[in-house]
Amino acid sequence: MEAKFDEQGDLHIKRSNGWVPQICPFSESRCGTWCPHVTEPFLQRNSKFNGREEMVLHICHGKHWKFTSFEDRRQPI
Repeated sequence: MEAKFDEQGDLHIKRSNGWVPQICPFSESRCGTWCPHVTEPFLQRNSKFNGREEMVLHICHGKHWKFTSFEDRRQPI
């Protein structure tokens, strides 16, 4: 699965119909880096898949997503 942070820090996941912005189920705004529950993505090797590299992103309530491709378009501060 592919994902990205856009220039504003909003999280998008690639689906069959293109890039879909993710919506927070609690605030009904877009999910993104503004939220204190969203971590910086980090690289991890998955031993279950022969050491495949994945980008892990922790989100709200102890959940996380693993992406095979992650693009960060945010501007450096």
